Amino acid sequence: MRFLIIFAASYLFVIVALLAAYAWWRLPKQMRLQVVVQAVLGLGFAAVLVKVAGALHPDVRPFVEHHFTPLVAQSGDNGFPSDHTTFTMLVAFTILPFARRWGWSLAGLALIVGLSRVAAGVHSLQDIMGGIVVAAVSATAAYYVAKWIAKTWQQKKTQKA
Repeated sequence: MRFLIIFAASYLFVIVALLAAYAWWRLPKQMRLQVVVQAVLGLGFAAVLVKVAGALHPDVRPFVEHHFTPLVAQSGDNGFPSDHTTFTMLVAFTILPFARRWGWSLAGLALIVGLSRVAAGVHSLQDIMGGIVVAAVSATAAYYVAKWIAKTWQQKKTQKA
């Protein structure tokens, strides 16, 4: 069990990213550009929101507060929100509107990432929830901005023709 917690807490996010890349590759070509734009925007939004949320809500990591050694190496900085959870949920929420099964499967894996970080002693549940909220807000905003960009670009292309 210890090995699974360590693996999920430290490496499962890479598998989530690779599976998302495969899901993206399986999409029709006309959707791929919008997903890429949405992913880039979402990462930017999430990076800003993580910094803002962390500044507004400092949270001592469990291993620091309770004086134990976590299962995975981690600095004792602010744990809110969880970067791993934010990233993996953002990936899942980015894929979700385009490939529902893939998106929900990735969200399940992202939840395992977050819960394993709790089990490893490096995050609390509020850190995980914060990461989910940041990812949901970032992905939703990015979806609508990317959709607007695609529509505007298509209109300009049509006007030139």
